[in-house]
Amino acid sequence: MKTDLFECNCHSPEHLLVFHFDPEDGDLYIDVHLDAKPWRRRFWIALRYLFGHRSNYGCFNCWALESEDADRMISILQQKKTFDEKKKLESEQAFAKVWTSVR
Repeated sequence: MKTDLFECNCHSPEHLLVFHFDPEDGDLYIDVHLDAKPWRRRFWIALRYLFGHRSNYGCFNCWALESEDADRMISILQQKKTFDEKKKLESEQAFAKVWTSVR
């Protein structure tokens, strides 16, 4: 598994993206740091969630990509896309092979 770290250009340790790409399985995982809040606040948020409260805005934070990291991120995403396209082609070829043998 290949791991790449991307730091926000604000250099906050809370704004860190971690990409994990498994070249064998083609799985791409992205870890995002969530804001730490005091336990009472997290408990209150959990209670409101359990009773169906939904924010109109959702839960968001921002993250700004460093221009130097853009090529690295594109490379990881390109590897994922290439893997998925290869798997799709193999699947289509296997289907075509079965289909022609049945006819």
